[in-house]
Amino acid sequence: MWSDSAAAMRRLDVLVRAGRITGWGFEPSVDYLGAQQPTMSYRMYRGNDEQDANLGAFVREISQDGALIAVSEAQGCVGAGHGWRPPAATAARRGVWRSRQVVLTISFASELQLCRAAELIAERFTRRTGSGHRPGSWWIPDARVSGTANCPPGMVAARAYTRPTGNGHLVVLSASGPAPFPMARSHRLFLPTPFGEFLRG
Repeated sequence: MWSDSAAAMRRLDVLVRAGRITGWGFEPSVDYLGAQQPTMSYRMYRGNDEQDANLGAFVREISQDGALIAVSEAQGCVGAGHGWRPPAATAARRGVWRSRQVVLTISFASELQLCRAAELIAERFTRRTGSGHRPGSWWIPDARVSGTANCPPGMVAARAYTRPTGNGHLVVLSASGPAPFPMARSHRLFLPTPFGEFLRG
């Protein structure tokens, strides 16, 4: 089943609909989870004008001297019962919303730079009632921190469970629960507090 990406995705959809996991992702690479230096990945919806502008602002405000930036794409999925849906979507496929995402992965030269980036996520890139945040920011920002043993400000510890399939990797994030599928590889990471509180498991 795991060599067949479509079958593996259907299996995870069943877990989403049953409420056992909040969602899952399909990513070409999960190298960022094994980073050896402070690293943050940040995601926005692909092809949404406001969020494209958000990505540009994120790069300008977050990147610092010595930071290395990589751009990739991923697919994100979450249960329709949360009341969330990606831009332009009109119906959930079998109770699961699908989204295509652009991923910025930034490797920082120091933990101090990473901590400042985490503070900016909380201050400028987390949507809130009223002003103060960048247009296009998410209520629950998908920013993932790895490559450090120290929890950055405004973040909480979590786990990422991965397994290769087809030409990529399936990824399930969990606050603290057990692996949701067999032979999963477990990675420690940090997420913005609203994201950590949103996760099941």
